[in-house]
Amino acid sequence: MEESRLTRALVLKKQPYREKDSLVSIYSEDYGKLTLLARGTASQSSKLAGHLDPLNLKKVMIIPGKGFDYIGSALVEEPFFNIRSDLNRLFYAGSLLSRLDRYSREGDSDQEIFNLSVSCLSLLSASNEILAKENGELVLAFFILRLLGRLGYKPEFNNCLLGGEKIDSGKNYFRFPAGGLICAACRERDGAVADDLLISDNAIKLARFLLGADKESLSRLVCQRRTIKELSRFLELYERYLFD
Repeated sequence: MEESRLTRALVLKKQPYREKDSLVSIYSEDYGKLTLLARGTASQSSKLAGHLDPLNLKKVMIIPGKGFDYIGSALVEEPFFNIRSDLNRLFYAGSLLSRLDRYSREGDSDQEIFNLSVSCLSLLSASNEILAKENGELVLAFFILRLLGRLGYKPEFNNCLLGGEKIDSGKNYFRFPAGGLICAACRERDGAVADDLLISDNAIKLARFLLGADKESLSRLVCQRRTIKELSRFLELYERYLFD
């Protein structure tokens, strides 16, 4: 008989199931993404229901079941209080969790993705001041770049994918099917592709920094808003190309 398991987890979403229960998607430290049954959570007397809201880091006890494994208990370890009091924080934290849910496959565990997610939520919750919109965009861009890299979709920002040379300042284009930058000279020689995206030197530098940054250096970064906006737009297009 299988034994119960205890793990740290982020709740991704919760939906009603049958008359009195819920199905809860979590991303756990030890087991990756799991869909679990939470019994009796529709009842007003349920003690478990209040511990299964998203945007908390929890310790979850998983108990083997026939159809679904189910949640035996859930205790909040880190509530990320400041996220709940700020609409900007809520938006970017929700965007983070929705990507974690969408891009993760059931049962694939990855300690680095779990740590990345917790670190980014901690950054969004760090200050008692109102979070500036560009700061939230920066944290989300950091999360997306690192998550895509971990999933095998890391964009190439250092060398031209056609010529192999190091990318210099000037006109450079991101070619989505190739997953990286094409310099202007190689693009002119080999021909343009309709969806090539011209990307600025500053956006390239920011992407390189985020791909190598840690939580502490990210928290100290000062960057122009238009550069963050440009990188966010690029990531939106790259995600759409990869997953839509």
